[in-house]
Amino acid sequence: MYIFLLSKLVYLPFITFRIWLERQAKISLAYLFLLPYLVKHLFLNAVAPKTFKSIGYCST
Repeated sequence: MYIFLLSKLVYLPFITFRIWLERQAKISLAYLFLLPYLVKHLFLNAVAPKTFKSIGYCST
């Protein structure tokens, strides 16, 4: 019984670390997919109105 509990205590940090690592990976993947959209959004809102002002194109 004690050996079983001891083995659980040893494995618990590894399991929690693995779950944490998977969560971190999911977050980083989400950022990786969102980054192009954020860059595009920032470009259209900050850079595009200045550069395309002469054409009359303005992004909202």
